[in-house]
Amino acid sequence: MVKNNNNEINILSEHIKVNYKNRGFYEKVKNIFGKRIVDLFLHMPTEYIHRINLNEKLNNSHINKNFAIDLKIIKHEKSFHKKSPYTIFCKNNFEQIIKLIFFNVSPSYMKSIFEIEKKYKITGTIDYFSNFYQIIHPENVVEYEKIDNFETIEPVYNFNRNKLNRRIFRSLILKNLKHMVNFTFPEEWIDQKVLKKFKWFSLKESIIKIHRPKKTITKSELEKIRRRLAYDEILSNFLIIYHLKKDQKNNLSNIYCGKEDISNEIKKNLPFKLTNDQKKVINEIKCDIRSSNKMFRLIQGDVGSGKTIISLISMADIVNSGFQATIMVPTEILARQHHKYFSEIFKNFNVNVSLLTGKTLLKEKNKIYDDLIKNRINILIGTHSLFNKKLKFYKLGLIVIDEQHKFGVNQRLNLQNKSSNCHILVMSATPIPRSLTFAIYGEIQLSILKEKPKGRKEINTYIISNKKIKDLIEGIKRKIKKNEKVFWVLPKIGKENESLDGKESILSRYSYLNKYFSGKIAFIHGKMKKKEVNEIMEKFKNEDIMILVSTTVIEVGVDIPNASLIIIEHANRFGLAQLHQLRGRIGRGKLNSDCILLHHNDLSPIGKERLLTMKNSNDGFFIAEQDLKLRGGGQIFGTKQTGLPKWRFFNPYLDIDFIDDVRKNCDNIIKSYELNEEKIDFLTNIFFREKEIDIYFTG
Repeated sequence: MVKNNNNEINILSEHIKVNYKNRGFYEKVKNIFGKRIVDLFLHMPTEYIHRINLNEKLNNSHINKNFAIDLKIIKHEKSFHKKSPYTIFCKNNFEQIIKLIFFNVSPSYMKSIFEIEKKYKITGTIDYFSNFYQIIHPENVVEYEKIDNFETIEPVYNFNRNKLNRRIFRSLILKNLKHMVNFTFPEEWIDQKVLKKFKWFSLKESIIKIHRPKKTITKSELEKIRRRLAYDEILSNFLIIYHLKKDQKNNLSNIYCGKEDISNEIKKNLPFKLTNDQKKVINEIKCDIRSSNKMFRLIQGDVGSGKTIISLISMADIVNSGFQATIMVPTEILARQHHKYFSEIFKNFNVNVSLLTGKTLLKEKNKIYDDLIKNRINILIGTHSLFNKKLKFYKLGLIVIDEQHKFGVNQRLNLQNKSSNCHILVMSATPIPRSLTFAIYGEIQLSILKEKPKGRKEINTYIISNKKIKDLIEGIKRKIKKNEKVFWVLPKIGKENESLDGKESILSRYSYLNKYFSGKIAFIHGKMKKKEVNEIMEKFKNEDIMILVSTTVIEVGVDIPNASLIIIEHANRFGLAQLHQLRGRIGRGKLNSDCILLHHNDLSPIGKERLLTMKNSNDGFFIAEQDLKLRGGGQIFGTKQTGLPKWRFFNPYLDIDFIDDVRKNCDNIIKSYELNEEKIDFLTNIFFREKEIDIYFTG
């Protein structure tokens, strides 16, 4: 355990200290950040408000500038009607009258906040109107009696969509800051050479600096502190991995799968030849499921490299050996697609394949639950519905997680808990640089699929301006004549017949195309009901809908063999990984296929470079490397689309340069484990609560 003096509060275990009247607010904070004191301080400010004290007579040079001024309240003036402002007359230290102007406020509330004859430090933008200096809706107000609460530099926190009162959150930070200051951190664990190289402060100093700065923090200084915290976060992960590795009991499995009659028969009857990469990965999995250890393997395969057939053959061996298997996919469309494919292949082997989605009727669901526990279902294919607590297996031997980045860690853990010693196969079409794989997945075996199945034709990619849209229409007509289908992808849903600032949307583009292809075009997007999306997708696949206008809901696994054209409009607004995923929706059959990257003549240098990377390469691994380089240059678009986990501070695109330093640091700490026990305990507890440590690296 981390040692602390008797008069210290342990920030790693003690709850956030809060005023009784703010209990409701505390509950919100606890749900968003965590309940420990340290959790509060692991939320990084995004910027700072700088307040300049003005202790001189106001003049025209101060207009339109932000200042903090000492003001005494003289009188309140009510609004004459709803649209007129509520005015408070004040006097500064130089006997000048200054008005405070408010709109849509309660007079009684204003009188309770601004008491007559009382002095306040008030911050806001100085304006001049009708012979009076004035401040409209001051940014900050502090009673002079509580002047110690006035901050010349105040951190601003981004709460995303969480509705939290900025001022109450700030008061919570200040109330708990003393516990952070008083807490004794272990001695420095980062090598002095690394600290000097990056010019970093200690962890404690870094945390205090960002939450209670004594002087202005520049963006570069804030970034330097973020990187120090990122280093510690990754070091914490590495130490947790070490603990998991040490506990070999976690890796043992009694699920031995030695029978392969069914898989051999399936391979013999496939209408295509497996690639050398596929054969190699199948053999790696066979070795895993025949050993006494639990398999935890990641298959990284480019779009269209044949991951699904590998999972199917692996499931065949599991079922053949008397166990059950399940595959979890992120969308209902993909689940139905898999169910149809698996059922067709397994129909001659007395293998029962079932489908469970959010749309499965209650009566049918209950039958599936009953059949599963009684071993009447061999393979279950499903979406998030697999997380249902009622879902219990008779003898689960293998979990396959397809497109893993679409699921949260806790969701994946929930599924894994249905059989603690079963094998796990994770599949991803998002290549992750090798140097990051260990940090993200921990002790996971890695299989790479680079080779594409024979007969797959290369997709031709073109960069085109929207000025050539009439030529595109003619090209689409030629595709439709040959009975080939077309995807048209845009980033926003928008409104019908309306393009915002020249930016087309799903509805505006659909409206435009409908003039040329009435009756042959449909659209889908994420805000539509799943049933409606599935019906349209079915029509697009099997009936006379020839053009599908869509957002990125078609990004994952949608298989339309006769789709030979995809147009990605505003292509520069997508990341490289996502563009590559979208392009993978075509070229899945034997047709010559084309990808059009459509721009509106608004390409930035990085945007242009990104599109040229797509034009010049179909290799997902190369594209992932280029994506890393482009984002590493400072233009970060977030990790959401790349399948990487959400870190508090660590950014894979910016911090890859110190991964090797962290690994060496981790090794050095572990070499002298007893000597460094306090440091190890501190680091493994600061970023993760105890319950999370065992579950974080579950894929």
